[in-house]
Amino acid sequence: MSGGIETIDKIWERSALSGFYEVHGYFFEFGPLTESFLTEADIRQRILTLWADDSTLYKLDIGYVLVQAIASFQDVTQTTGTALIKQGASLSNRLRINTSSDSENGKSSGANLHLLHQGQWHQIALNNQNRFDPSRWFEVGDYQSFVLTASAYVIPSKPVQVSFGEPTSTSEIVDKKGLKPTTELTQVLDDLKQKAKASKGSAANNSTAYGAPDAGISLLTHLKAGLSRLLMRSPLGDAIGKSQAKFIEDTLKQFQEGNLDDALKRAVPLGSMKDALEGIDHPSTGRFMPRSELSISLQRSAGGRSVSLDEQVLEMLKHTYQRAFEKLDSQGRIEEAAFVLVDLLQDIDQAISYLEKHQKFLMAAQIAEGHQVNAARIIRQWILAGDWKRAIQIAHISNRYEEAITLLSNTHKQQADQLRWMLAQMHYESGNLETAVEIGWPVTDKRPEVLAWLRQSVALGGTLAIRNQLKLALHDQASEDEHIATIQQLFQNDTSTSATQRLQFIDELNQHQNSPLARSFASMAVRPYLRDVAKGWIHHDKSRWNRLISLANDRVLSADVWRVKIDKSNTKQLLSDQTSTIKYQLSPCFGRQIHDCQRLADGSLLVAFGDAGVEHRSKLGELLASYPDICHQIVMSDQSYQALLIAMHEGFQVINVFDLAKRSTTYWLQTKLDSWADNYDGLSWIVAKADRLWVLDLQQTSIVSLWSLGDLKGDVTMIRRDPECFSFLVQNDTQNEIWKYRLPDLFLRERTPWAHETIAAIPAGISSTGKLVLVSSDLSSYAFHSTNDEEYHALNEGTTQIVWTYTKWLVIASETAESNFLSVNSHLEGRDVRLVFDIPYPKDEQL
Repeated sequence: MSGGIETIDKIWERSALSGFYEVHGYFFEFGPLTESFLTEADIRQRILTLWADDSTLYKLDIGYVLVQAIASFQDVTQTTGTALIKQGASLSNRLRINTSSDSENGKSSGANLHLLHQGQWHQIALNNQNRFDPSRWFEVGDYQSFVLTASAYVIPSKPVQVSFGEPTSTSEIVDKKGLKPTTELTQVLDDLKQKAKASKGSAANNSTAYGAPDAGISLLTHLKAGLSRLLMRSPLGDAIGKSQAKFIEDTLKQFQEGNLDDALKRAVPLGSMKDALEGIDHPSTGRFMPRSELSISLQRSAGGRSVSLDEQVLEMLKHTYQRAFEKLDSQGRIEEAAFVLVDLLQDIDQAISYLEKHQKFLMAAQIAEGHQVNAARIIRQWILAGDWKRAIQIAHISNRYEEAITLLSNTHKQQADQLRWMLAQMHYESGNLETAVEIGWPVTDKRPEVLAWLRQSVALGGTLAIRNQLKLALHDQASEDEHIATIQQLFQNDTSTSATQRLQFIDELNQHQNSPLARSFASMAVRPYLRDVAKGWIHHDKSRWNRLISLANDRVLSADVWRVKIDKSNTKQLLSDQTSTIKYQLSPCFGRQIHDCQRLADGSLLVAFGDAGVEHRSKLGELLASYPDICHQIVMSDQSYQALLIAMHEGFQVINVFDLAKRSTTYWLQTKLDSWADNYDGLSWIVAKADRLWVLDLQQTSIVSLWSLGDLKGDVTMIRRDPECFSFLVQNDTQNEIWKYRLPDLFLRERTPWAHETIAAIPAGISSTGKLVLVSSDLSSYAFHSTNDEEYHALNEGTTQIVWTYTKWLVIASETAESNFLSVNSHLEGRDVRLVFDIPYPKDEQL
């Protein structure tokens, strides 16, 4: 037997496998052979997890062997059992080093398993005699059978829009008799709404949510204004003016005689009369009519027509209305007093404060939002009204939460802290650890949880981990020594990777206030910084260096620092500063088709293989985990802790969410979209279908829109976004238009019409800042947003296939008869375009 083993040793390598191989099967040993071993139940569970169609299981004296019908390419050190690879006609957990024919002692007749186990070679034939049926592990009664009927998932055609306005009558919020609008008034309002919809149809910017821009003045409005002016110049106009003057005179008389209820029904709002003094040539040609009932306007009016009154009469009316308010207030008639402030005096701020004083919080919140006061004020009022969900939604859309927290802190400290913590938790759940820490840190009683978030960020690794390591050292006093030791070790490591991390640490350190510990870290960083620059590992920046020396405040160092001459020839050059083109050559990979690949916060990779699922791999390509979710595109969050996994089917998409911290994926929803931004802020995602654009709320389990644009007179395409802005292209049969928005306040910066009839037929790209790149009709040259043929630039190689445009980079995929090319160009807003990378890759490879 020893002779046989010796011969086998000459044929087979005894050292363990490492690296990536095609795995055809797995071996699971029996018994407590090590300190940590698998129980029989654990082995069964692993086998059942790996079981696939046409798998075969064998039970041997030393363990189970599972043979897969289809091999999988994976890291053999990461498999759930001992990996078995194909070696000739056999399976083995070792490499075969002698490819000559086996000796009689080295190969048993019919042996198709060569296994090195506990230092001994085992040659075993895998056949029906040792085949095992895993169904024997199941007892009747352990499981129940169910008949399932498949039904189609109902996919909504459009998101549910979050409403931020309320009805314009108090009848729905104040259950008080006598405040309901009349049938006639309701009919008038309905007619006006229909006319408004018809007039707005001609406005391209039809925003339907909080913070959206107002539509322009319609043609119908201009026509009515012109007719009114012509009428007032006619003989009939004099009679109309006298009628209006008589109505106002009678109204003042009613106030003077104390008939307050009748006077309020006749009172004309000051705002509509101020129009005349402000030069708005749009006179009222109708008769003034008293109100049948009182009703507070909970939404801002689009503006009334003016009447010809001088300033003295306006002051008299204002004084009269103010006295009426004071009288109603003294009588405890809160709603009527608020009506005077809102509808007559149109002093919205005073009205909100007045209603809040009398604890009419809901009405105050509705008036604040309906009249579009400062967003922070609206958030504050909804919190006082007890509607936290609405307050959080507006805080999310407007990004005015810090101002709202300050407003709350003045009078309601507890609610202010509660709002801060709710927002912090919302950002934490979305994977935005940096913002969560920033918002939640001031809540002192929640500081331990914020520190736990920081520790989690450090454990995950990446750029943010280095920055948060400093925050932990400065603020986590209980573990200060541990954090200082970690930072000391960072400065002692002498590798290019640690040099990059040290530079990130220095940049974060330079943002902190002067403190003893910060000065100590700065002194610790100076010499490693010089060493890293000298080795060409990092880029030297003079302002960074001066700030570091200033922060260190080391007298000895300061005395010597002037002698330090930093050799710029050794410093690492920024990619955008490269003077010569960098050339790479990619070789064929002959692997599975990769549909998308994105880098996560810790530097690891998320790789989409379409119907074959998603894999999470390390920086070096080692398989960390695989997920069965179908994925064709990965939409990464700004912090890169979470990502949307989009599976594209015919006519709809299925979206799952990957979470780096949890190392898991969860189903979100199915939807029908035409285009979307390829990144998001963690809480919301910009998408479009046909002529509508939405900002979807990712915190909801159903499709809900927080903000939208509609009736854009064309299909929305090529949405591009970064944390500061986003742009998109609207295309129709006759003309295209580029829309540019500022984030996070969704402010429309620019609309640029673009008449280019071939833009749908040739490759094109748009950046988040709205820079459009066009390709010539022969696909041989490109230009930034130009119709001048002289401004087109020739491609480096071949004809254009795909264009990607970013704020500072232009990426073009092209092809020639012999090869494909990927060129990366740097630019400054479309100027000074310069080739940085030139990457040819094999003709038969897909990009």
